[in-house]
Amino acid sequence: KLDELISQYKELSQKGTALVIEETAFLRLIEYYEKTVSFEETLELNETALEHYPFSVELHTAKAKLLLNNFLPELALEVKLLLASTAAAEPLIFNKPIPCCLEVSLILKPIPLS
Repeated sequence: KLDELISQYKELSQKGTALVIEETAFLRLIEYYEKTVSFEETLELNETALEHYPFSVELHTAKAKLLLNNFLPELALEVKLLLASTAAAEPLIFNKPIPCCLEVSLILKPIPLS
């Protein structure tokens, strides 16, 4: 089923067709892309998913983790702060509570030395 999902996404995105993919399917694609394609393509996929599901805590968390895993802690922190500030202003807007593991991972993730 993942192969079908990958093919469907590639076909739709190449045609520029509006993507109609469930949030969980986007999450599966992002996980697959992280392991198999470039950071830029994975980030683009994540951004596309966020256009469709802007209040998905899971998609924002996936983006922050992707940024952290590619040594971009400042950008990951911006995602986390955006989530936190939006959740504080509009507590019912997100589909789930913001996971504390995102905050912990931002603190514990080692930053590479230049």
